Amino acid sequence: MRELKFRGKRLDNKGFFYGSYLYLNTRDYDWTGKEVGNKKEVHFIKDEEGYNLPVNPKTVGQYTGLKDCNDVEIYEGDILEYRFHNPLTKEKESIKYEVIYEYGEFRVIVDDGRNKSRKPLYMETNSIVIGNIYQNPELLEGVKQ
Repeated sequence: MRELKFRGKRLDNKGFFYGSYLYLNTRDYDWTGKEVGNKKEVHFIKDEEGYNLPVNPKTVGQYTGLKDCNDVEIYEGDILEYRFHNPLTKEKESIKYEVIYEYGEFRVIVDDGRNKSRKPLYMETNSIVIGNIYQNPELLEGVKQ
């Protein structure tokens, strides 16, 4: 069974918190039980020490259960790079992928310039994590999405 954990970007933009994901949807009530105020949504990552740490909900990504070829954990929102030697051009080339979660599985978006497809992530575990879409969106510049 794979480990269920998440990461979310800290509200002060100084990196990520890792752990369990908590989402609270609350409302305020007065002493009579009448609803007052607005609905509040709060997103937390609960770390290993039990602290609830607030995170930006748009940056929360689940651990895929897989690691890249450098033993780095792969999360939803990561950018992977696959480097290879092209036998036709005899050049070193690379392809970059974004990790997404769709239809109940982790996938990578692949665009070879002619076709756009989505492949299961397990096919790309020989790639390396080079960043993520939240801290390094420029890594996907020039890559069609």
